[in-house]
Amino acid sequence: MGEANGLDKEIDTVVKRAQSSDDSYLIALVSLILQNTGKYQQADPLIQLLLKKQDKDGKVSGAKTSITRSSGKSLDVETTALATLAFMKDTPFASKYAAGQEKGVKFIVSSVQDGSYGSTQATILALKVLVVYLKTSKMQGSGDFELYINGNKVKTLHFDDATKTDALDFTNDTLTWLHPRFDSFKPSSALKIELKLKNYSGDK
Repeated sequence: MGEANGLDKEIDTVVKRAQSSDDSYLIALVSLILQNTGKYQQADPLIQLLLKKQDKDGKVSGAKTSITRSSGKSLDVETTALATLAFMKDTPFASKYAAGQEKGVKFIVSSVQDGSYGSTQATILALKVLVVYLKTSKMQGSGDFELYINGNKVKTLHFDDATKTDALDFTNDTLTWLHPRFDSFKPSSALKIELKLKNYSGDK
């Protein structure tokens, strides 16, 4: 559980904005702030609003815009990813959000196109959801996860029933690959990130 660290007034201000808003993106952000500071009771009604805005396919609609001024598919993915992260938090109310979590993850998985989710921010948040989901889910069967960046295979991780899901971390390998290549990327450069499942044997 986190602490407000002297930001109680600021948190109260954004909570009041979220409570009077219909913006799913804002509501999801504030829900995460409340959960991260241990204010689960306050977060619960906001998360209930997000669940009501989630359709049968898992998308959480109703967002106005994001901090990166996204729109369309990118905004849908960003908003659903933030809401799903709130659904996945280990809180006293977590069991109430289980169905929303599963639908949110399925929407994220189904939204990938050519290795990305639209904007860079959408891709980052989508991958964060998948990493958290893997870390909190029990692996079944065996296989290999392969990480590709712009078509280059960066890492292969083998897993089986005995693998601890928190060992499935591509962060350091991604940074190691990117670091010597930063100068070649311009602000408008497209970064294609793909995670492939190979040699899988287990329940589909």
